[in-house]
Amino acid sequence: ALRGAGADMLPPHGRPQVVVMMPPSAASGCASRAAAMCAIPALAPFCGCGAAGPIVLLLTCAAALVEASFWLATKSKELRLPLLRLAWFAPFPMRLFFVALVQFLLLLPFLNTTVDSARAVRSRAGVVGDIDVHFEQAGFADDETVRAEAASARGPVGRDLQGRPFVVDASPASLAWKPQTISVILPCAEEREYALKTVRSVFEQTPPEILKEIIVVDDGSYPSLSQTHLTPEVQARYKVRVIRHDTTIGLIGAKKTGGDAATGDISVFFDCHVAPQPGWHRAFMRLIGENWRRLVVPQITALNIDTWTQVGYGGGMSKCYLTWDADFKWFDSEDDFVAVISGGLLGMSRRWWFETGGYDDSMLGWGGENLDQSLRMWLCGGGGVT
Repeated sequence: ALRGAGADMLPPHGRPQVVVMMPPSAASGCASRAAAMCAIPALAPFCGCGAAGPIVLLLTCAAALVEASFWLATKSKELRLPLLRLAWFAPFPMRLFFVALVQFLLLLPFLNTTVDSARAVRSRAGVVGDIDVHFEQAGFADDETVRAEAASARGPVGRDLQGRPFVVDASPASLAWKPQTISVILPCAEEREYALKTVRSVFEQTPPEILKEIIVVDDGSYPSLSQTHLTPEVQARYKVRVIRHDTTIGLIGAKKTGGDAATGDISVFFDCHVAPQPGWHRAFMRLIGENWRRLVVPQITALNIDTWTQVGYGGGMSKCYLTWDADFKWFDSEDDFVAVISGGLLGMSRRWWFETGGYDDSMLGWGGENLDQSLRMWLCGGGGVT
């Protein structure tokens, strides 16, 4: 064909140009073979493996490129290279099986561990798993009222984790209730004297009819806090209930354990080194009573650890915002709304805790739980205030 071509096919130096035209069928065949190499990594998240790791992705991309080269080499004489003739000794089904086998072997160690790993750690630490939840009425709308509102709602309607109808854009009147009691959750790890001072401060600054319990989650302290500072006598005197992890699982897991075990209408999470000020509970009761989907964040100030008293007055921080690199920064504004909570100190209704799932079971250690809580708070029809 080139020999009979016109002069327009010949470049100035006299050598003929090679024009390769790939028919549509060849292009689709090349794409389908390359896509077949990506099947296992693409399906991995749906099989409990989580996202494929970088090694699997690099292997997949390399295999897809090689397969595309094989296909082009066999379909075009001009692009065929002696090295690629080796493809004839390993047909496509054999190559696909080999790549899939390597991918599977690389993904096998991560099968079903994304969710189970955290739960296994909690189980080894002696943490009880699922909890049967029975809400006290406490002024909540009954199920019939909730179903009626769900039937007439114009916005999104789903079901919470307990199976009840859930209206995302619920009317403000349906979110008001009358909380009566507070459970204070203190995650502690080796904070012995501080734990005792925090427990004493919470007890002394909270009316007895409001404070239902102080739950101290001993996250693997050795010896246990019950043996050193939070003895049975201290527990009886200050309404303390100690839940112990046999091994340390981290701050998030300790908060999850305490939140699941709380029985008060409102669950308040403090660090194990705080000194609540007189009347601290009033704002929690009032603001969460106006909206049981509301997270309340207190002002955070400095503490003199020797006298266990507040340093200065006012000027505390409580508001954060989320950045695109999954970090959070402090800020202040004139209104009471909180875009992102700081993490350590907050309060919410027990119902909202269970409806949104509390803290993520798969999160280990420390960090990120404030972002998770903030996002689900806003996306599920709630809000945050200070």
